[in-house]
Amino acid sequence: MNKLIIVIALVINLTVIWLPKVTMGFQQPVGELSIGDEHLGGIVFYLYKGEDGRQHGLVVSPTEALAAWQSPVSLVNAGSTTDGPENYKLMVDSPAKDWITSNFSSEWYLPTLNELSILWVVRFKINEALQKGSHTPLSMDGYYWSSRERGEKFAYFFNFEDGDPYTYGKEVKYSVRAVRAF
Repeated sequence: MNKLIIVIALVINLTVIWLPKVTMGFQQPVGELSIGDEHLGGIVFYLYKGEDGRQHGLVVSPTEALAAWQSPVSLVNAGSTTDGPENYKLMVDSPAKDWITSNFSSEWYLPTLNELSILWVVRFKINEALQKGSHTPLSMDGYYWSSRERGEKFAYFFNFEDGDPYTYGKEVKYSVRAVRAF
């Protein structure tokens, strides 16, 4: 059956988005994800092909909350710009982390500045998908906490109005969105 579908697609020159794959009697779609697709409980906002030849990427949570980065404040050495899970593990006394932990599985974390920057670039496409799925859209002028701190009293946030990172006091309540890699 699969061979017949492939041959027909080649003969009439169609772009095949997915083909049924028979696995132990069950039909499962096999295909490529796109930015804006729902996947693993979130919305895909970044994609790449790994060395294993498979598609990998990041999804953003369908909801958000307002929360402080940390309270009371202390230095936790969450200084990476690229390793959100590591920064997230270091966070203590964090209402932002508590919200993620209580609403999502252990694979989710507070994003890095780099990840928030990527999300900002595709924000219109992501908001279309969030609204289509009856989820909470990203705020176009909101401030989103990143997982990176700047010393004992400050942490970085990403401004979705101008697309730039800034720092502010950790006890201030800004928007929190979880992300996860796949």
